[in-house]
Amino acid sequence: MKKKIFFAALVLFIVFLNSMILLVSNIILKDKLSAVRDKCLAEHYVMASSLIGDMQALEQRKNHVEENIENLMRVYSRYLQGKGSVLAVSYSGEWIYESSAFASREKMIFLPDTGYSQERLVYMENGNHPVLCVYGSFPAPWQDYGLMYIGNLGATGTPTDTDLTMEEAAEAGRQYLENIFGLDLEGAYVYMSYEPGTKTFPRAFWVGDVSFEKERKPESTKWVYLIDAVTGELFNIGYDRQLDVTVPLGYDKALEKDYSIYAELAREKAEEWKLLDSPIDRVEYNCQGSSGNDPTIAVNVIGENGEIVNMDFSRYDQTFLGLITDASRKVTESVLDSLFGEVEPVETE
Repeated sequence: MKKKIFFAALVLFIVFLNSMILLVSNIILKDKLSAVRDKCLAEHYVMASSLIGDMQALEQRKNHVEENIENLMRVYSRYLQGKGSVLAVSYSGEWIYESSAFASREKMIFLPDTGYSQERLVYMENGNHPVLCVYGSFPAPWQDYGLMYIGNLGATGTPTDTDLTMEEAAEAGRQYLENIFGLDLEGAYVYMSYEPGTKTFPRAFWVGDVSFEKERKPESTKWVYLIDAVTGELFNIGYDRQLDVTVPLGYDKALEKDYSIYAELAREKAEEWKLLDSPIDRVEYNCQGSSGNDPTIAVNVIGENGEIVNMDFSRYDQTFLGLITDASRKVTESVLDSLFGEVEPVETE
């Protein structure tokens, strides 16, 4: 009888122990996937922003992007070698560039149909080696193009002794959100991820993802910021929402000629938040696009000393949606100069 009780207790203990191990493993896995998701989103954002700049430079030189995409993407792919991450670029519903590692996955990875929405899709593809995929279309006039980033599910970067701690970075982000959006983070869920720098943005940075919903969904309202990992200097900050109405997302040609309402809004906010070190010289039209189901317009606020702050507004109700600082622009432009130095010259007619 005693042996039966002993074995019964042993079985119950083993079942309980295995259940606890499974529970803890599940929690650890969710935390790891969340960290990898944030890292992949940050990497995709930085690469997409740089690639758009590269494409604009090519067009200014009267060269066609599709014809020169191999040269354009060579440096990006070289950077990703050995990291287990790959890239692909689409145009009008077809892949026009695939890094070598992507070719082995092409039967598994399909081109997502996002229409002309700029909302980024994040999903996991299972196989012999599961990967995390991030895909997003570019803003107008590049809305026919899209970038796929397939991330390695390995570990994320680790801050160094000279970097801000996660708590310090979160506090810096809280102050930016309060000063710019007037946001009170009481009751908010803040997810932080660290990136030691990339080929396209060689400054270590912290990314903060803030939401008042515990479960993060694509349609959730959230605020995202990217700051220098050492100094806490703001690189960019944005507000992402889902409209409860359906509005046109198409390109508004009239706004190219008359964007005065957004120019005035941008001027007021740049002065209020002291985003420039010099008086504002002018505000210029940049581009149009969409964020989810929210149509957007971007303008550049230019200071007398040449500083440029890019600001984004909703074309639906003129809500301020975010900005990219001059510090971020300088980092990106310095990289673009070096990237074009590495890319083989393109012959022109």
